Amino acid sequence: KLRLRDLGSMDYGRCWDLQRQFFDALLAAKGAARSAAAAEQAKAAEGQHAAAAEQAKAAEGQHAGAAEEAGAESLAGAAATMPQAGAAKAVEAGAEDVGTLLLVEHPPVYTLGKSGHAENLLVGREMLERLGAQFYHIDRGGDITFHGPGQLVVYPILDLERLGIGLRAYIEALEECVIRVAAHYGL
Repeated sequence: KLRLRDLGSMDYGRCWDLQRQFFDALLAAKGAARSAAAAEQAKAAEGQHAAAAEQAKAAEGQHAGAAEEAGAESLAGAAATMPQAGAAKAVEAGAEDVGTLLLVEHPPVYTLGKSGHAENLLVGREMLERLGAQFYHIDRGGDITFHGPGQLVVYPILDLERLGIGLRAYIEALEECVIRVAAHYGL
């Protein structure tokens, strides 16, 4: 499940805050799912341990070493399968939730990413103000970027792990998508 939110026209600062909220919510959901899976694994381990203890107790009449060996094998088998089973259930529980796409148009704004250089902005703040443009130094990658009226900006906030794609493959797929859309419109 991918949520799509059309924000219309929105100030960059408000949109940036909204992006962080969605990102934080996505991380919290992932953390909760992992905690639930860990709790389920611990509960299953306790059950396996209790079963192994009962098995060992029932085998009291048998050779003590054989009973201990059977219990250890039972616990080892349970431990080998629990992480996979717990993780599978955690992914299954929210498998449909992969994130949000925000669609927005900004008033004139320039952003400077964390790897950017302020000297690459070729106009000063006074000129930005005269142009009615805002300026934000942000904690994302990139250098100077302009967003303005008439430009559709898409902010994907996605769980790449749940989508089964790595960062490099995601970036390549995103680039290819933009290239195909531009080609479709003859740009």
